[in-house]
Amino acid sequence: MSNDCYKHIRKALEMGPTPGPWEVVGLSGYGGLYALRMPHRSGCTWYGVEGIKRREDAEYFVACDPDTIRALLEERDALREALEMIVKMVETDGFAWDYAMDVARAALAGEGDDKHERVEE
Repeated sequence: MSNDCYKHIRKALEMGPTPGPWEVVGLSGYGGLYALRMPHRSGCTWYGVEGIKRREDAEYFVACDPDTIRALLEERDALREALEMIVKMVETDGFAWDYAMDVARAALAGEGDDKHERVEE
């Protein structure tokens, strides 16, 4: 992904979108449309009342709330920083691979392998 894409995402987050978590709500009486609701807000705060036609789209919006995007960007930045450090260490006098591996392991510590996790429906 290009740096421009990250810049656009960060700029959008700076605009102050409504934080999550959000949830998908089916709009009865609206022909099978869906809306997003923020259950943590007082009263009823609805977004997308005009309706989202596909539940899959609504679930995607919910999964990509601003808090989640910020966390993903922070993780990406930390991993990129560790990778840049490893490259610099190896390029500078062939720095010890063991130390470079320690840096890589530290960057990955606590990260689960969620590629195989299934979303509960």
